[in-house]
Amino acid sequence: MIKEPMVYRQYTKAVDLSGTRAMCQSAYEKVEADLFLLSEEFNQQREQYFDLADKGKLSVDMEEQILDSLEEKARTMEVLEFRRIAFEYTGSYNDGGQWYMVNSGFASKI
Repeated sequence: MIKEPMVYRQYTKAVDLSGTRAMCQSAYEKVEADLFLLSEEFNQQREQYFDLADKGKLSVDMEEQILDSLEEKARTMEVLEFRRIAFEYTGSYNDGGQWYMVNSGFASKI
């Protein structure tokens, strides 16, 4: 029989998150670079499309092919922008404030 209250204390050492922070920073920089390169390709292809259209050298098949490619690049840019914002949000934590986003496996899927 317990006659006095029992107290349990748990002590842990601080968790080093520098590896996780470095992984998130690296992934953020990669996504940002990919987004920059893709937006440059998109702008160049868009300029090429308008140049060809202005000169009247655009066939129906070529127009369809270029527009499909531009749509695909635009969709990919939206995904990369979402990922960039997510990593920006994840990297803004202080001592675990948004740890759940990294710990949920989001970073490993990218």
